[in-house]
Amino acid sequence: MRNIKLTIQYDGSYFYGWQYQKNLPSVQGSIMKALEDLFLEEIKLMGAGRTDVGVHAMGQVAHFKTRKNHKLPHIVTGLNHYLPIGIQIIDAEEVGEDFHSRFSAKSKTYRYFLSRERYLHPIHKKYKGHYYGPLDVEKMREAGEFLKGTHDFTSFQTQKQPHVNPVRTLDFLEITEEEQELVFEFHGESFLHNMVRNIVGSLLEVGKGKREPKWIQEVLEKKDRKSAAPTISAAGLYLWEIHY
Repeated sequence: MRNIKLTIQYDGSYFYGWQYQKNLPSVQGSIMKALEDLFLEEIKLMGAGRTDVGVHAMGQVAHFKTRKNHKLPHIVTGLNHYLPIGIQIIDAEEVGEDFHSRFSAKSKTYRYFLSRERYLHPIHKKYKGHYYGPLDVEKMREAGEFLKGTHDFTSFQTQKQPHVNPVRTLDFLEITEEEQELVFEFHGESFLHNMVRNIVGSLLEVGKGKREPKWIQEVLEKKDRKSAAPTISAAGLYLWEIHY
């Protein structure tokens, strides 16, 4: 039995998230349908993680198993032939039998792109968050320091799940300024539901001058979602890379 690892890019605005849904278009469901068309058999596809409606990916990873002998370049071109607009396979690799796209992953990188243009071009509205106005980026960076390391991130988890441990380790958080744009980069072993978007929304409150940087630490300690800022738009969020 061959174990095939796929690296995938997709435009999340076309789909109702990564996870298969019976009556709605999803990334996982679309790739499984393409696999069935290419291999002429039902194939189970496992992803490294879920993304929500409207969230994009530059380096999502998934794997599947098959006894068929299709060559790797043919798998890439064949799947891209059958896939709908909005998804493309950029690499296929044969990996060891024990490889699992989710459980073998060591960490993930997310990026959030925030436009600071006065008027966001309609083309970009599905691909960037937007805020026009003064922002104190240095204070946002100062606030971000409170989030690094291992914490209970309940305050930044949109849906509290009783069986999910809210303790996570954020290894890296960087905010870079580019022309009329801020890029937030997050690196960690795993993330809670909407954790990145909730953090970005709260850091914006600091940047706008509505809160002081230390407020972020207070939000963490309260372990209460209502204490943090609203969830920012999914449009600017990208699953950038899965690290193995």
